[in-house]
Amino acid sequence: MKLWNLLSSLIIPSASLEGQMSDSGITNQLTLERELPGICNRLFQEIGSQQSEWTYQKCLAIDLLQAGVDEVHTEVKLPLTYKGQVVGNRRADMIVELASGEKAIIELKAIEQIRLLHRVQLEYYMYYANIPEGYLVNFPHDDGLPSVTDRCEFDYQVLAGG
Repeated sequence: MKLWNLLSSLIIPSASLEGQMSDSGITNQLTLERELPGICNRLFQEIGSQQSEWTYQKCLAIDLLQAGVDEVHTEVKLPLTYKGQVVGNRRADMIVELASGEKAIIELKAIEQIRLLHRVQLEYYMYYANIPEGYLVNFPHDDGLPSVTDRCEFDYQVLAGG
């Protein structure tokens, strides 16, 4: 399991990943592990820190498919059974299938910082999905909405009732 927080020093700078992807793209766990930090960093730089987890999920799915991942499944139900009966379920953010036949779970967060609870959540998903590889990626989140002042000009006036 790999834990990545985009503000962490664990992230490989995207510039150092340029030109390192194989010609066929992300086809196995090794290339996924090598390319995922750069893909996430570029995504984060492009859309910023104030997006919802769902938005990052949709953008990352697009980027992974463009990078050569065979299939990206989002919001995948993981059923919980009791005495042979499904009694509930959890949802993994993403399960990716690679050309090699390997699969990985990618659990996304858009929070201030990752906690142990989030790691346990990913481990739970890996166990119940029987997928040995998982990635926990955090897009650090600021409160509020993205700034658009550099792209728009606003004018307002107070109207007095009368």
